[in-house]
Amino acid sequence: MADTPARLEALDADLLASIVSTLLDASRSVEVTAWTWGVVTGGVGGQGVYRVSGSAVVDTVATEWSVIVKVLRRGESDAEPASEAFWLREREVIRSGLLDGVVDGVSMPKCLAIEDIAHDETWLWFEELHNDTPHPWSTETWVEIARQFGRWQGEYLVGKPLPSHEWLCRGWLERCFVEYGPPGLADESHRPLIARLYPGDSLQQVEHFWAHRDTYLAAYRRAPHAVAHLDADRRNLFLRGGRLVAIDWALASIEPAGADLCALIVGAVYAKEVRGEDYNDFDRAVFHGYLAGLADVGWHGDPATIRLMFLISACLRLSTVLASTARMLAEKPADPFWDVMATLLGTEDRDETIRQWARGNQFLAERAEEARRLV
Repeated sequence: MADTPARLEALDADLLASIVSTLLDASRSVEVTAWTWGVVTGGVGGQGVYRVSGSAVVDTVATEWSVIVKVLRRGESDAEPASEAFWLREREVIRSGLLDGVVDGVSMPKCLAIEDIAHDETWLWFEELHNDTPHPWSTETWVEIARQFGRWQGEYLVGKPLPSHEWLCRGWLERCFVEYGPPGLADESHRPLIARLYPGDSLQQVEHFWAHRDTYLAAYRRAPHAVAHLDADRRNLFLRGGRLVAIDWALASIEPAGADLCALIVGAVYAKEVRGEDYNDFDRAVFHGYLAGLADVGWHGDPATIRLMFLISACLRLSTVLASTARMLAEKPADPFWDVMATLLGTEDRDETIRQWARGNQFLAERAEEARRLV
C-alpha cells in the first residue's frame, strides 16, 4: 500500500468529475474545483479505506461532496475464489447484482466506479454513508434491521434459487472455525484473566458446545440455506430513510438462514448496543423481528430450526475466536490487541473491557446451553 497515498495525491479533476457526476446523478456538467483525501481505516490483508471530499460546481451551483474509496489488494493466500479471504469478492458482489430486486430488505451502497488498477489491485468508489440515527440503536431499530435481513434471506427459503457464483463462500463458518481449533480453556481457568472473562459456568458451557460440535454441525448442514453477509457488525450497517444499507461484502456466503443473527444479536450484546439487564429481551425481540421478515415473504416453517442455526453459528464462531484471544492476552498482558478489543467492545479502559467481555461471554454461554436443549 506504499503507493496508495501517491495515487490519491495524483487524482485528477476529470476522474473526480465523473465520480461526482455519478454520485449526484447529475445530467449537467460537473466541474470539481477542490479536493482532499484522508485515511478512514488501514484495513487488513493489504486493504485500506479512504475518504475523498471536496467542492464542485454543477451547472453554476456550488456543492460539497464526499466519497469513499476502498482499496483491494491481492495477498499471497487469497487468490482463489473459493477461499474465505478471496480478495475480489466484494467487487464480484457488485458486478453480479447480487441484491438486485430486493425491495424491502438489505441493500448495498451505491458504487460509483470500479477501477482495476493492476492485476493485484482494485479500487471501489462508493457514496459515503451516514446513519439517520446515532448509536447505540434502540431495540426497535435492531428489530427492524433483523426484519429486513429476514425479508432478503427469506426469498431463498420460498423458492428463489441460490446463486451459483464460484466466488461465494460455502461452509465458511464450519470450515474456518472448526479448523481454528477448540476453545481450550479448561486448563487455563487458574489464570486470573480467564476467571474474570468467563464468570460462573460460562467456561464449562463453551467447552461443552465444542465437545459436541459434530452433533451441532450435522444439524447445521441440514438447514435451509440463503445468501449471507456474515459481517453484519454495527459498523457495517447504515439506516437511511428506514432502509438498511450494508457495507463490506467480503464474506458474502451461502450459509443456513439465521447465521447472520450472530452479529445482529450477539455482536450487539458484546458491543454495548444493549444494557446487560435487557440482554434476553433484546435477543427475543430481534429474533422475532427476523422471523417476521421471513413471514413477510411467505416463509412459515419451524422457528426452532432458524433459532438453532443462529445459536450454532454464534457459538461456533465466537467460542473459538474469543477464547483464543483470551488465552493470548492472558499470556501477554501488555499486548496491544487490548486496544483492538476496546474498539470492538466500545469500552474506554482495560477494566471496562474485561467487564463487558465477560458479560458477552456469559450471554454466549447461555446461548450454548439453549442450543444443547434444542438439538
